[in-house]
This record gives sequence, C-alpha cells and structure tokens, in this order.
Amino acid sequence: MSWLDSAKVTTAVEKAAKAADDAQEAINSEAERVLRESDWYVLRFLEKGTPIPADITSARDAARPQIVRKPL
Repeated sequence: MSWLDSAKVTTAVEKAAKAADDAQEAINSEAERVLRESDWYVLRFLEKGTPIPADITSARDAARPQIVRKPL
C-alpha cells in the first residue's frame, strides 16, 4: 500500500464545483441579508397598510431569484 492510496486528491472539477458552491453561498447570503433587513417593511404594510417604498420592493424582487439551494 502506498501513501497515495490513502491520500485525498482533489481534482480540478471538484475544485471548480467547490468554488461555484462558495460563490453561490455568498450570493445567497447577500440576498438573504437584503430580505431580512427589509422584512420590517412587509410587516408594517401588513399591520398598518403603510406602502412599501418602490426601491425596497424592487430590491426584494431582485433578491429572491438569486437564492439557489442545492437539493438535499
């Protein structure tokens, strides 16, 4: 048995997949932050009927489709 038999070799494809996963996770985090920080506008609208500013609605609309989850 050589030392190579027990070594973990990472291929270029695996490295690229990891980099893509990490990039998507960063995108997810930012989009979730936008949604989380503006949730109060939605609650205020539901409770009081105060309109949500157009720029907030646009930012939330842009954030949602950016969130991509890998299937379990």
